[in-house]
Amino acid sequence: LYASSSVFTYNSITGSLGPQQPPVLVNGTSAEGATYTFAPTYTSSTTYIQTSNRVQLLYNPDFYNSPDGWYCSATSSFSCYWLPSDPSAVSSGGVILVGGSSSTLWEYAVVDQEIYIPSGVTISSATAEVSARIEVSGTPLAYYLIVGLYDPITNSVVSYYYVVPSNTYNTYTFDFTLDVSPGSRYVYFAGVSYIGFFGFGATVNLYIDRVFFNLTTTENTFSNNIYVINSSQGVYSFLSLISTNASTGFSATLYLNNGTITSTPIKIVNGAIVFNQTSTIYLQASSSGYNSGYVKLNITKTSPDSVVINLYLVYCTGVPFTGACIYYPLKIYVDPASLPLGPLGVFRGGSVQNLQDHSFIGQEVSNSSPTIQGSILGDNDNSKALNDFIETIRFDNTTRIIEKWD
Repeated sequence: LYASSSVFTYNSITGSLGPQQPPVLVNGTSAEGATYTFAPTYTSSTTYIQTSNRVQLLYNPDFYNSPDGWYCSATSSFSCYWLPSDPSAVSSGGVILVGGSSSTLWEYAVVDQEIYIPSGVTISSATAEVSARIEVSGTPLAYYLIVGLYDPITNSVVSYYYVVPSNTYNTYTFDFTLDVSPGSRYVYFAGVSYIGFFGFGATVNLYIDRVFFNLTTTENTFSNNIYVINSSQGVYSFLSLISTNASTGFSATLYLNNGTITSTPIKIVNGAIVFNQTSTIYLQASSSGYNSGYVKLNITKTSPDSVVINLYLVYCTGVPFTGACIYYPLKIYVDPASLPLGPLGVFRGGSVQNLQDHSFIGQEVSNSSPTIQGSILGDNDNSKALNDFIETIRFDNTTRIIEKWD
């Protein structure tokens, strides 16, 4: 039996007085290919999605601000912790620590997250990357960095791989190409396994800096959380499709997830609406380091046409519709011809070299390219340093530039 729980996290608490916010707020994620504009109250959004034949499937892969989206499965003596930093880490921000002390024969601790392989695709490759280091003391017989896939439908491990990690950060790559199938959901896990001598104690701690699951397909796809839902109270919620101009060559599903339960989907197959509403799930009030819920979008696209999806995020104070129900409008543009330049820093696509017209956002540069330097003009012609607007994240052998608006 495979069971998960939250990762321990400790944050300081501050308070202030001000206008009352709505009890439910919707925000965007750092998923590659997604950019957003939001109403000041975070109760509506316009979202722009760029599909690609190479996508990264994990939400919050670098644990930057919290363990949000990741859950812990461990034996009795081992645990999972989120730490706000590790000076020896490859990237800045938080890390996950899995492990503990034990004098038994076997222990393990992993963090996990559900991923979805888009349907109707031809898979070229599926690889996981884990950047990690290990600290060991005592007399363990063996210890390993382990990664794998778990099938939540059959309650069984699909595949797993292991390697003896170094005491300094290294990136380890694992090939899952033959282990995944189009249209399937899996729980991806990464962590530490320990084998000991009975009665001889040892401490084994694995520090995980970042984790990627990269999927390359013949078709263009997208699969990741596109919204996070932060609620100050428990509510019942579902998604309702209003309209779409989807046509042949476009398939998509939209789910709600609360970290434990995944709703039934809104489903579009080859342009036709199959299901126009998700099932209702309960969203608890947000806890330390975690949002209340997530909206996941999965797309398979074989046509070049732009697609618009209009939907409502609905939440109710009682079982629908016994209490008050509030509707948040969400508009999603998939592969729009251009991205508008707006006050929230959503930029037009274009050549990566042309910085002055904001065209570098979402583009890629080779690792061998010269360092991009200079400045760009923000809204209202306020000149800003380049680093005020962008950050880079590693993606295979390239560096993808994504939006950062401080």
